[in-house]
Amino acid sequence: MPQTSPMNWMIITMMFFITMNIIISKSKTYFKSNIQTLNSVKMKNIMWKW
Repeated sequence: MPQTSPMNWMIITMMFFITMNIIISKSKTYFKSNIQTLNSVKMKNIMWKW
């Protein structure tokens, strides 16, 4: 078993957190836009019902 140094672990965890942050931020914006479109569709449906 090759021993990994703490420095390598720090780099790996940092990379992991950075990628996770990027993914989360992208998904947040994606969900926001989806929610907006869903709301507009709901509003249109309500209007049509009236």
